[in-house]
Amino acid sequence: AAAYRPAAEVGGDGFDVLPLSEERLLVTVSDVAGHGLATGLLMGSLKAALSTLVAEGHRGVGLLVRANRMLMDQSRERTMATMVAADIDRRSGTLDLTYAGHPPALMRSPDGRITEVGAGSVPLGTRLCAPASLRRLFPPGSRLMLYTDGLVEATNDAGATFGFDRLREVLADCSDQDAPSAASSVLGALDAFKGRQHTEDDVTIVIVDHHP
Repeated sequence: AAAYRPAAEVGGDGFDVLPLSEERLLVTVSDVAGHGLATGLLMGSLKAALSTLVAEGHRGVGLLVRANRMLMDQSRERTMATMVAADIDRRSGTLDLTYAGHPPALMRSPDGRITEVGAGSVPLGTRLCAPASLRRLFPPGSRLMLYTDGLVEATNDAGATFGFDRLREVLADCSDQDAPSAASSVLGALDAFKGRQHTEDDVTIVIVDHHP
């Protein structure tokens, strides 16, 4: 399940769900800095490039390295973008996460424990970018949540941020819900927290459940 809420008419977030086989799925979430038409066009180019690179067989660190080259070639001005790519293999029950400056994923294990899974790295758009990858078990009954920083950095009228701790609590509270309902619950919790405060950044949420 996925939910996308742009902060302006044209946003800078993007996500893709790309089947690699009957048992394998690649999910990407990315966030180009800024708003407006130029940002939206660059995100469109990035999504198109990712689809082509995946079709050519690129995965993991190699995929993000090539995406970084594309971003640097296409952007005349220095533009940064964060990205996470989740390669989920249902047959082996494993999850490979590759990061370029993106917020950590949240994982719920079959026993209900929720943990942050992230890797320090530099965003796309610079020669300093060196994507980082890690592997975790993702057995039946697991849940993965990917999102952009517009969710955890949203503020309320008092200036407090939604934050990672609150997000973990909300995800724990909706453990019995299916993925679409859980995504709606997260957005509902965000709205209740913000009150009348305007959304300053795009919000993207992608939830993947491994059903037994």
